[in-house]
Amino acid sequence: MKEKFAGVFADVLRLSSEEIAADPKRLETEKWDSLQHMNLVAAIEQSFGIELSFDEIVEMQSFEKSWAIVEPKITQTVS
Repeated sequence: MKEKFAGVFADVLRLSSEEIAADPKRLETEKWDSLQHMNLVAAIEQSFGIELSFDEIVEMQSFEKSWAIVEPKITQTVS
């Protein structure tokens, strides 16, 4: 599932797999502006059939932090 998540991240933010592996941070990634952040949230919600809260959306400040927020929700959906 993390590979699929990384793919969504890469597609929306137009980042390479190497850039994703380096754990991009929102404030350090030029392509990750506020509009792209909301596009990313929408793509994640649609791809995994989940809903993120406002607080979770705000906390998504890096790839790994975002994965830590999304992974438990995916696990609940699959179970």
